[in-house]
Amino acid sequence: VHACLCLAQIAVLHRVEWLSARLGSRARYLALSTFVPGVSFVVLAYSDHPLATLAAVLSAAGFGLSRTPVLSAERNRSIPSSQRATVLSVISMCR
Repeated sequence: VHACLCLAQIAVLHRVEWLSARLGSRARYLALSTFVPGVSFVVLAYSDHPLATLAAVLSAAGFGLSRTPVLSAERNRSIPSSQRATVLSVISMCR
């Protein structure tokens, strides 16, 4: 089960640039990656068909788990390299 969820995440992460280009921006992709798991959880609540359940779980995992690496890459891109270690340490401390 865990391997299938990881494969769904890999599949989505492989297409992040394409999806961002299609949607017009990385911010719109992040909005989509919030919306899709929410819709998937609603589908899970009302689904009684095994294939719909499987599709909902895989789409929720694929899009939901893709947010952390995408946000991390955006954060690293926006911080100048001379200050990156210090800023990431402060961010880590504040969590």
